[in-house]
Amino acid sequence: MVVVATLLDGRTIVRETACVVVNSGDVGLSMTFSEIDTLEWVLEVEVLTTSPPAQTGVFSHKVISQNLVAITLMDVSCGCTLCFEAIGIGM
Repeated sequence: MVVVATLLDGRTIVRETACVVVNSGDVGLSMTFSEIDTLEWVLEVEVLTTSPPAQTGVFSHKVISQNLVAITLMDVSCGCTLCFEAIGIGM
């Protein structure tokens, strides 16, 4: 995890990356932001790479619990290793 910035009100913007092996179809992904205790918002989620190359749909169904976020990635075209990144804000 990388701390991107600390805001004047004490909240922190953090970036986390993860790689997981997934099947085709709709895929549930989760990520823990270890540098913060409470995640307030997920600002961005992006697929960085897939191996082998695969087409992916949109992220949906975001759930935040403490410093954990769970997200559904829709329409992965084939089984692959998927690396993704999330940027969040919290305390």
